Amino acid sequence: MEPNKKMQLPPQIVAAYKRVGLAAMKTVYDPQISQQIVAMISEDPQSIADAVLMVIDQLGEKMPQGVPPQFAYSVGPAVIAFIIELGEAAGKFKASPELQKAVAAIAIPMMQEKLQGQGQQAPQAPPQGLIGRPSMQPQMAGA
Repeated sequence: MEPNKKMQLPPQIVAAYKRVGLAAMKTVYDPQISQQIVAMISEDPQSIADAVLMVIDQLGEKMPQGVPPQFAYSVGPAVIAFIIELGEAAGKFKASPELQKAVAAIAIPMMQEKLQGQGQQAPQAPPQGLIGRPSMQPQMAGA
């Protein structure tokens, strides 16, 4: 594929990413869950990665109809962005690309390990611009 050409995904995949991304946003910003997230996160990227995995697990339990639970892992980068945004709004830390990269470097391998332990394919980043603010899109480790 040429570097300047956008990957064309089937409309069903794009729709699924959008539905899962919306479900992730609703999960992170649910009043009870957001309080729990704010209580557990700090400037330490590991604490944010732990919160990401907690949200992904909850999201997997309540996936939109017709979407396999393991698809929740595909929105991991968006969940990282949502949680960092929430943490910054709560005054826990200042969001930065460095923090996003540090969290992704911890959370993405944790998600991959969890999925591989379930015999599933490792998560991939969603197409850029489909989920979350583009400026908050964490990059996959090693990408």
